[in-house]
Amino acid sequence: MLINCEFSNPVDIGSAQPDFEFQNLVCSSTDATTTIPVEISDGETFFHVYPTFSYAELVIIFFLITLMSLQIFKGIWGFVHLLITRQKWLS
Repeated sequence: MLINCEFSNPVDIGSAQPDFEFQNLVCSSTDATTTIPVEISDGETFFHVYPTFSYAELVIIFFLITLMSLQIFKGIWGFVHLLITRQKWLS
């Protein structure tokens, strides 16, 4: 599998040495399926991209899902509890 990546829009990061970063990265592949890890190379140097979640990302996702679930349950409970307490035929 061959992945061609084009780096564009270099930006000087302002150090004493001539260092820069690229703002855009556009990649295209000749294969429909990808293998893990994806190897990106320019012919001389290469690096691997591992599409996985880190521990911190999993903790943040768990926290956000828990918080969202609690807010949804709180809204439903408030609505249902208010309807039940206003019913005169239940008391």
